[in-house]
Amino acid sequence: MKILSSFKIFFLMVVTLFIFTACSNSPAPNKPIPQDSSSSKIIQVKITNFSFDPQTLTIHKGDTVMWTNMDSAPHTVTGKDFKSATLNKNDTFKFTFNDTGNFDYVCSFHSEMTGNIIVK
Repeated sequence: MKILSSFKIFFLMVVTLFIFTACSNSPAPNKPIPQDSSSSKIIQVKITNFSFDPQTLTIHKGDTVMWTNMDSAPHTVTGKDFKSATLNKNDTFKFTFNDTGNFDYVCSFHSEMTGNIIVK
């Protein structure tokens, strides 16, 4: 009878160890952890005082530009290849530039507001 109890305890310990090992979120030992190898960035452009700041921006292919409207007036970010919805105060618009070149843009409400993104 004592042998049977020892066997039950041993069996329960093995099952418990298996459950804890199987449910672990740790990576297997000596197995590399995947890293984000992208070097793309998010670059900020502020819309303030009825202008884009900075007005001209040089970035790299794959980078994302995020415009934030800091004005109380509504604005847009409108280029040949991209167009935001109306941006009210504190609204943002993001666009990822996957091609090289010069990208001019304007606020469709205020044509004097212009900007340029140079993608290398």
